[in-house]
Amino acid sequence: MNHKDTTSIDAIDHDAGCQFGLYPTSICQCSAGHDERVARIAAEKDAAHQAEDGILRVGDFVMWRGGFGRDEAQPAKVTSITLTEEPREKYGKDAAAVAWSIVEENRVTVGIDDTSWAYGEQITPM
Repeated sequence: MNHKDTTSIDAIDHDAGCQFGLYPTSICQCSAGHDERVARIAAEKDAAHQAEDGILRVGDFVMWRGGFGRDEAQPAKVTSITLTEEPREKYGKDAAAVAWSIVEENRVTVGIDDTSWAYGEQITPM
């Protein structure tokens, strides 16, 4: 028996017992084959939430330009945030969330997808 998730941006069919949630960290375990759509919808909801409150949080999805800003922008998940005292410093205090205005001042570094890190100037809201 399938059910519709009518709270999603696009309604998605799920198998009975599907554990789909509305957050980017949720992973659908059903066999409907829609994991990529689920991730996209979750990222869109997360991006809309970021834009509304002006806060960057660990777990948010951002557009990230690797290669110290030279690479093409791609979506990435923030895995950690470090608040620095001065722009473009690498070390500071760990934070769970910061205002985007501080990111725009380049006073943060962020962990990206558990494999890399970036200065604030390398990320933008989705």
